[in-house]
Amino acid sequence: MYGVVHKGGCASTMNGADCPRCQSVMVKDVFEDLGDDTGTLCFNGWRCIICGEILDPVIVRNRETRPSPLIGRGRQKVPTQL
Repeated sequence: MYGVVHKGGCASTMNGADCPRCQSVMVKDVFEDLGDDTGTLCFNGWRCIICGEILDPVIVRNRETRPSPLIGRGRQKVPTQL
């Protein structure tokens, strides 16, 4: 995420959920996105106290709606002469 800067202290911990990367505790935090062009400078999210993973509603939605990989669309293998 471009231009994310830690802004405030933690207000609370995530209820019953762990960090998806390291399974540690996540805390609620406020962030500033200096590269955002929608006019929204600050956003609320969750930050892992161990690995620094950041989650917010946009990140979670994008991860849930990720398209499946395109199988069989890789490079064609071309025989080469040695």
